Order: sequence, then structure tokens, then C-alpha cells
Amino acid sequence: ADGLVTGDANMGISGIAVSYFGVAQVTWYNAATDVSGTCIGAEDWNATIALAEGENQITVTMTDLSGNQANTTITLVLDATPPTLEITSPAEGAITGSPVTVTWTGSDDGSGISHYNISIDGGAWMTATSPYAFNGLAQGDHVIIVKAFDLVGNNASASVNMTVDATPPNVEVLSPMGGYVNTTGSITITWTGNDTDSGID
Repeated sequence: ADGLVTGDANMGISGIAVSYFGVAQVTWYNAATDVSGTCIGAEDWNATIALAEGENQITVTMTDLSGNQANTTITLVLDATPPTLEITSPAEGAITGSPVTVTWTGSDDGSGISHYNISIDGGAWMTATSPYAFNGLAQGDHVIIVKAFDLVGNNASASVNMTVDATPPNVEVLSPMGGYVNTTGSITITWTGNDTDSGID
């Protein structure tokens, strides 16, 4: 069909040619590649045409047995380029609490973005939009992968490694001791704390 967007670099076209005098041959010319050829068949013809990235203006010419010619032109668009994709959050190596919210940006100048899939730690793929939140993640390291698909099936992926720290820090008051009675009106409190995952902020 005219204006068809495809991811196939070698596109088949076919049609029917009719002339009162009978059809001698049908030829094609691709203006994008400056290549021409002769179709297989006459009245019932077909051809496979190599396309260039972007718009390809294809002119098909029928020549009948009396030398008369008629032609028609169609435009085919080749999109063989994957989308662009970037995970914007969390950053690579980030340490965060749960839930983990993933954001990304994607674009496709050819056929356009069809949809996105997301997966964590090799699990099932889920159709998603940005932002997407993972709830209840276990303590520790995780790998998140996002895939972008365009309308003709080209795809690109991006991944990020991050760590969930869902454990509160440890804190201990050193002084004063429990039950301490202060009679001076001022008090000094000392404590110690640690966090073995993300550390104390």
C-alpha cells in the first residue's frame, strides 16, 4: 500500500497490468537507490525491491506490445533503525528504599514507538509506561531492564543495576543511662549508629 512503513529491507510488490494490445513487460525504478529492474511476469507481475532507509519512491511502468506505456508510483518507508532508549532513574549503582520507581525516555524517528516492556532480575516481561514502580522488592542487588519497540518491530534495551536498602539503621543511646535524673537543667546526650547497607546520611 502507498505510504507503507516496513522494517523489511527487501520488499515484495505485485500487481495486475492490463492492455488491449497485451502486456510486453513491467519494470520498476526506486528513486531512493537509483536502481531499476524488470518484474517477474507480465499481466500478473511481482518483484522484490531493495529499500533504502527512509522514503523510497517506487515507479512501476507497464509497456504493452504496441510500445505504449503507463506508470504508477508508490512510496514505501523503510524503518530499520531501533528506537533510542535511556533509563533516567534510578541511576546506575543507586541505593534506594522500596518501592523503586523507574523512569525512562524513548523515541523513534521512523515508525514511532509502539510500546515498552520492563523486567526485573530476569523475571517476566510486563508492558509498562514511565514511570513504573516495583513494590516489595527484597533487600539486596537488582537488575532492571527496559525494552522499547517501534511499530515495525525494531527494539532497543537499556538496563540499570541498583540496590534496595529496606533495613533501618541501628542506633544506641550511650548516655545518659535509663532512669537518669537531671538536676542541672542541661543534659548531654551521646549515641552511636551504623548502617551496613547504604550508610548513615
